[in-house]
Amino acid sequence: MREFYPLFVILLFGLAPPASAEGGVRVGRAPQARADKNENLRESCRRLVSGQYMTRHDEALQARRYLEVLKDQKKRMTIALRREHQTLAQLEAAASVGEFDAAKATARDIQAGIVRNLDEQLKMNASYLEQAERGAELKTVAAEMMRRRLAPVFKVSEFKGEKNQLGYSFRVDFVSPCPRYQYQCPLPEAHSQALRTLLPGQDLPIECQRYAAIGALGAPGDKD
Repeated sequence: MREFYPLFVILLFGLAPPASAEGGVRVGRAPQARADKNENLRESCRRLVSGQYMTRHDEALQARRYLEVLKDQKKRMTIALRREHQTLAQLEAAASVGEFDAAKATARDIQAGIVRNLDEQLKMNASYLEQAERGAELKTVAAEMMRRRLAPVFKVSEFKGEKNQLGYSFRVDFVSPCPRYQYQCPLPEAHSQALRTLLPGQDLPIECQRYAAIGALGAPGDKD
């Protein structure tokens, strides 16, 4: 009679790890932070950190631009209000001379409404302007603080009179260079340690964590 083995037994033997040369079961080693030849962890880390800094830079730039827009509005409304006040003064003077004139009184009242409307707009602008000033200051400080945090490992190189393909006049790069013709290399030990704590919480990309580990373990080509 043909014997039938339960399917789970067949699967169990099929999935069992191969035996080692010593006769025991070979257990796979925990993965180590080694760079794959096709994966440039150095460039991935640089690009992601650069993106985070560019975000802070853009937020600060947009906040300052918004502040400038509000300042320009305030300037134009102040000039307009001064002009409308002069017109109102003339209409009030004309309406106060002689007998009551309905047309002159109506013109005066309409002009008074224009002045009140502009005055209210200026008050609203002042409130928005105060908030925008605080926001621009906070965003600018945040960008500068991030730049300082990056300084032990990364540098921000400015371009004079030109912009890169992304439209920025600066580039974020590692302080320590790689040897020529070597696109990926371990960081100096001090830089590896600094990179691990460079950004707070979960802000440090996993590629940077792996790249920092490569620097701690040695060059990618080293043998165990």
